[in-house]
Amino acid sequence: TALQRRLLLLLLSALLVWGIPLFEDVDSNEFSELSLPSLDSQGEEEVDETATVTDIAPEVSASSGHIGDSQSFNALSTKHASGSDAGDWQQYVEFSSDFVGIFAFPVTQEGVSSIKLKVNFRGPVVTWQPWIFSVKTSAGYEKIGSNSYVGWEWVLLSIPVPTSAVIDGKVHIKMSATNQKDVCQIDQFVLEVTSDGPANTPYPTHNPTEKQSETGVETSLSPEVLIAGGHIGDYQRFSALSTQHATGSGAGDWEQYVEFSNDFVGIFTFPVLERGIASIELKVNFRGPVVTWQAWNFFVKTSAGYQKVGSNSNVGWQWVLLTISVPLSAVVDRKVTIKMSASDPKRDVCQIDYFVLHVISDAPAPETPSPTPSPTAPKGWWAPSAGLTWQIQLKGTLDLNFDVEAFDIDLFDTPKSIIDTLHARKKKVICYFSAGSSETWRSDFSKFPKEVIGFPLEGWPGENWLDVRSAALKPLMTARMDIAKAKGCDAVDTDNVDGFINDSGFPLTSSDQLKYNKFLAAEAHKRGMAIALKNDLAQVEELVDDFDFQVNEQCFQYKECHRLQPFIDQNKPVLGIEYEHPATEFCSDTTKWHFSTLEKKWDLGVFRVACK
Repeated sequence: TALQRRLLLLLLSALLVWGIPLFEDVDSNEFSELSLPSLDSQGEEEVDETATVTDIAPEVSASSGHIGDSQSFNALSTKHASGSDAGDWQQYVEFSSDFVGIFAFPVTQEGVSSIKLKVNFRGPVVTWQPWIFSVKTSAGYEKIGSNSYVGWEWVLLSIPVPTSAVIDGKVHIKMSATNQKDVCQIDQFVLEVTSDGPANTPYPTHNPTEKQSETGVETSLSPEVLIAGGHIGDYQRFSALSTQHATGSGAGDWEQYVEFSNDFVGIFTFPVLERGIASIELKVNFRGPVVTWQAWNFFVKTSAGYQKVGSNSNVGWQWVLLTISVPLSAVVDRKVTIKMSASDPKRDVCQIDYFVLHVISDAPAPETPSPTPSPTAPKGWWAPSAGLTWQIQLKGTLDLNFDVEAFDIDLFDTPKSIIDTLHARKKKVICYFSAGSSETWRSDFSKFPKEVIGFPLEGWPGENWLDVRSAALKPLMTARMDIAKAKGCDAVDTDNVDGFINDSGFPLTSSDQLKYNKFLAAEAHKRGMAIALKNDLAQVEELVDDFDFQVNEQCFQYKECHRLQPFIDQNKPVLGIEYEHPATEFCSDTTKWHFSTLEKKWDLGVFRVACK
């Protein structure tokens, strides 16, 4: 009952005061220390005399499961809820029982002394459904905490994170459940960083919009934002900056613009993937004081540091669309970084309802990526080029009548005669098999030793992760490669090669996965076949030289397509699949990036919508 839960919460509070450990080890799992919620804790910045304490909100990518309808990860930046009631549906996030997500926190402060993961959690008790939080280190993901013994009460978990987890300016936290018994609810999920450097708070990016002009392709890009000082208005969101709404002198709808405090300092980062850029402009729909009273300045980051490119105007408290030229030299590592700040942090606020980067490339976007001759394969295997047309079908009677260059089909279920037919039609054949999981329905399943079979793949009955460290696995995979070679496959599509970031049942590290994936690539090439890197976005830069193309699922949905750019840079195809978005939503972007993306159903049957 609610009364029993409150009594238990009071007991836990007393134990904390008395310094008594909250719980013993259960089933060999290690649980984090529990911190009860403070009545005045709002997840805001706290400053003491010696250090800056900053709460950083994450970028989130879900590898499985979902959140509640109409909910947003933006709600995780602020703590709202307490007690036993769920509260406002829009102010927290409900995670499905099969949710697995990676939360990436940018940590750019200097002199970091301590890090804590703060999670305001409401859900089942840990003995019924453990929700596990793991941090990525140089040795792989390591568990740092979980939910508590308090069921269906809002409890603020405070989980220590080792400072060694800051890798390349980021901390990665994985959240997943050990079974699929129950959902959980979270209304704050932030990283508390104590340091002697400046504070920052990230907010997620949004997809670009594009239109065709007489001079070329015009793309409007929305930024990722880091707050280095100050704040924005209550209940406002940076997502409002992607569309211009306001004109005239009235402020307009509070939720359709952003009000920046007079001491605001922000870093706006825009991903720029376009080629042949002719011009770049920063467009800002601005309402605020005249520049002579309070200058709001805009700076661009170049190789020489930040340089001022513009400011507000002499028009006071009217909506004015500022158009500020940005030098092409500002594109550094496929990004443009803009800093915005006021000349006097004590004078006046400003309001903005549109803040985008307007990029014009010097050639119209083609209906399909321009064909590029395939380079000669140096060791006798197929070397496909970016822009490859393709179809993937792993279920049902194969339809061979699509006018494409390559077919991705199941290695075990497809007879050699079908592959021969495709070759007679001048088609390339990619043969699919799972290299990172066992499948009970495969003909060679009985050959897998029990000790290499790990936890189930969530949502895929009969499929379990494999221990890619095991020497016993290699002959099984080379035997599958031999089958592919004997059937005449031109390439292999090896699935589930990212077990190290999943709850596999084994302590796999990034190094373990790299070693195994490089082994697969080498074995395919020995047999004269090309090989695809399937997903594994975390290791793209380390593996792009070993693999011939990428087969990716849902990079558009999770806003991570930019991580596949190294393949395009080497003229290697990115064969994309989107299940949750129609082609009308992603084609303008993926075509521009020279990806070959299909809309497919989850069963990977014959259904296919390609970008034209």
